[in-house]
Amino acid sequence: MACSFAIALAFEPHVAFAAEQYAPEDAYSSDGEDVSLVDEGDDGLSLAIQSIPTSYGNDRTLIVALDPGHGGSENGAVSYVVEKDVNWEIAQYCKEKLVQYPNVRVVLTRGKNETVSLNERTARAVAAGADVIICLHNNAQSEDTIGASGYQVYHQYVESGYRLSRTATPSRAIAEEIAAQLQAAGVHPQDPAYNGLKIRLSSGDYYPDGSLTDYYGMLRIPRKNNLPSVLVEHMYVDSPEDGPLLQQKSWLKKLGYADAIGVMEYYGYDAQSWANDYDSSTTNCMYRLYNPNSGEHFYTASESERNTVAKAGWVYEGIGWVAPKESSTPVYRLYNPNAGDHHYTTSEDERDHLVSVGWNYEGIGWYSDDAQAVTILREYNPNAKSGAHNFTASASEHKNLVRLGWRDEKIAWYAVGAA
Repeated sequence: MACSFAIALAFEPHVAFAAEQYAPEDAYSSDGEDVSLVDEGDDGLSLAIQSIPTSYGNDRTLIVALDPGHGGSENGAVSYVVEKDVNWEIAQYCKEKLVQYPNVRVVLTRGKNETVSLNERTARAVAAGADVIICLHNNAQSEDTIGASGYQVYHQYVESGYRLSRTATPSRAIAEEIAAQLQAAGVHPQDPAYNGLKIRLSSGDYYPDGSLTDYYGMLRIPRKNNLPSVLVEHMYVDSPEDGPLLQQKSWLKKLGYADAIGVMEYYGYDAQSWANDYDSSTTNCMYRLYNPNSGEHFYTASESERNTVAKAGWVYEGIGWVAPKESSTPVYRLYNPNAGDHHYTTSEDERDHLVSVGWNYEGIGWYSDDAQAVTILREYNPNAKSGAHNFTASASEHKNLVRLGWRDEKIAWYAVGAA
């Protein structure tokens, strides 16, 4: 395949991160006055939230927001390690595992060295269309927990009726799955009597139904915005048992992978990568990346190109679909050197027209499935200067974009498989 790496150079990587320092353990327990991020009408649902299905189906994209605790000027707990740093590392490993699954996107609520309020973290997750927020922390001992070690997983309070089925019930179930995976990874629960599962309520704040609110801001604020969330305290940074383990990359990877597998177990996947179901000698996994500056999505069957583009600042969004290595229907790839945009088509006429107006033809990117097993849909944004076309196996993503004003351009090509 004649591949160009111009896409990796067309835009500056998005960098919006800054400075560092210490904040007490419960810096994440409140955020001043709660700000509802959506218009809570009579039923507490905005149009934007209603557009997000309440369960993960085979025709849609699951968006997981990872919230690495503290960051920037807030160090969190400091002992054997600095909490904000290990929280960030765990988030990277968690993302690494999550994007191995098809039609799973990961968004981060903060940059590596960025200070972000709890309201802003939730707002970013809501704006990204997240289905769930996983808050990643590590603990520190207090007067009541001297000598403690192990994990705690906090979930939204299920005895409250406020948005119970939409948020608290899945929050509890996801917490159970993550706890099980942490134990499987070799971490013991801090409180074995409850398998490490925890709740904490405020002392006098109430939800609209009169029930006490969840104490932690990253459980309470997402709940007010119709998002299930879970807060994972993986280990104790000041424990002689846990602290040295948190200094090891291999342990941080174990923790991040355990979180990811727990989430995916709840949403109906087994722990094995879906891509393993396909024969690599006859199929290619199609990788999907996103440029946050230009809005363009980029698709490639090349792992090396995927890695190069990701290093240039693009966001790797996982496997979009599986394509055949050969068929009678090639998908042509073109590049616009003026707009910094790629386009893909099975049409020779469209390919030749674009070349005639200045696009560079980059050869065959991959192939369409002649058996037409899975439909890949195409949308067009008439207002975009770059990233004007989107291609997806997700019927829900397609419908959402069309509802937002993108033009439905029907079927682009076909894939062997997709979630």
